[in-house]
Amino acid sequence: MINKRFLFMTGLVVALFGVTQPAVAQVELGLDAGVQVISFDTDFDSDNLTQIGIPVSNLRVGFFISPSVEIEPNFSLQRASSGGSSATEWDIGANLLYHFGDDPAMTRFFVAFGPSLVVASGGDETDSQFGVTVGAGVKIPASDLLLFRLGAGYTKFFEKENELVGLNVFTFLFGFSVMVE
Repeated sequence: MINKRFLFMTGLVVALFGVTQPAVAQVELGLDAGVQVISFDTDFDSDNLTQIGIPVSNLRVGFFISPSVEIEPNFSLQRASSGGSSATEWDIGANLLYHFGDDPAMTRFFVAFGPSLVVASGGDETDSQFGVTVGAGVKIPASDLLLFRLGAGYTKFFEKENELVGLNVFTFLFGFSVMVE
């Protein structure tokens, strides 16, 4: 079941920024390797969890709605198994990126904000959690169509009806993008 807050935040991003000028018809297809450090909002001591995604931990597609504004849906999938048990987690988000500078041929810094939804299943249980992501990074052009990208972000996944504890996810990504017109 998709979280109502996730749908509201995604609709709000599209409504607020989808009405701007469609002056740029570029699409950015990207893949990222990454490291995530996850801490839990609990009253007891618990260790952090670290996930490393190499060669690919995140798939993203960016749609430019102006030279400096981009809407970027993203998706990641993780699967783990140990001792006869397994778990699957997928994360989907929709970030709004603002680029400092209008020229994609130049190195540009960006900031990002958007909703995120994680769905985890293991055994006979499946559950979801809503979060909000903020981040920043830099895009470094290697050619007219290829960009390298470095970024860091923080996602706060909120506690869910006393069933799931809140999560704090710190993400560090390195990736590349191909520009398509």
